[in-house]
Amino acid sequence: MLRALFRKFAFLGPQSARDAGKLTVVLDLDETLCYVFHPQEATGFQYQPDIKEDAIIDYKTQKTVLYVYKRPNLDKFLDYLDENYEPIIWSTGVKEYVDLVVDAIDPKRIFRNRLYQEHCDYERPFGYPQYEYVKDIKKLRDDISRIVMVEDDWPGMLKQPDNFVFLDKFEAWFQDEHLEKNVPNTLKEIKDLPDIRPYLRAKFMLKYSWAQQGMLYELSPQDLKMAEVIAKYGLKDYEKLKLKYNQLFDPNMKYIESDKLW
Repeated sequence: MLRALFRKFAFLGPQSARDAGKLTVVLDLDETLCYVFHPQEATGFQYQPDIKEDAIIDYKTQKTVLYVYKRPNLDKFLDYLDENYEPIIWSTGVKEYVDLVVDAIDPKRIFRNRLYQEHCDYERPFGYPQYEYVKDIKKLRDDISRIVMVEDDWPGMLKQPDNFVFLDKFEAWFQDEHLEKNVPNTLKEIKDLPDIRPYLRAKFMLKYSWAQQGMLYELSPQDLKMAEVIAKYGLKDYEKLKLKYNQLFDPNMKYIESDKLW
């Protein structure tokens, strides 16, 4: 009953026949896939990037113009996503703005769904001085074991850091290989895993990194135990990582004594 009710209000419906069984890849927009400049009232065009834009958008309701700069290799990356995954866009921007920019960078309309600021939670995270729009993957579907977020900043990873693939912020003049090599390579590593979370926790250690800085997280005893397992096995034994991860973090998992695991 509860699961059926959740499905009714989840942001994403069931996967289409075309995408059935594929890894769901949820991507941020600004400074992840592209950089957008618009003139400010005080500074005008003073800080406009001194390179050729990929698109110019008339943002009529705001009486301004948007200059869009694609991240290197974006077009090929979107084609790759379209063929191999279920790609979703999720931005903290308002719908009108997001639709204008996504229409410009994705003329083939490869994104199966678009999510906006209205789909985010507005809250002040632990150790942080101000409120932010944060994304909660659990509102997408009831099973998040095969949903990965590709983001350049922590509001996308805050609630589910183990579903997160990090890449550096992009600005218009940057040249990098994130969409050509780094992100596709990581997606290939996890695309067939039954649960991506233990692998990504071991690969990026994001929750531990933020907690060490005194921001966003306080580590639980379960987090510390999982860190010991990661230190012992790294990425070389996914099955042991997965088994221990489920034991520690899945409330429905029957407890298994450590000496029976390995």
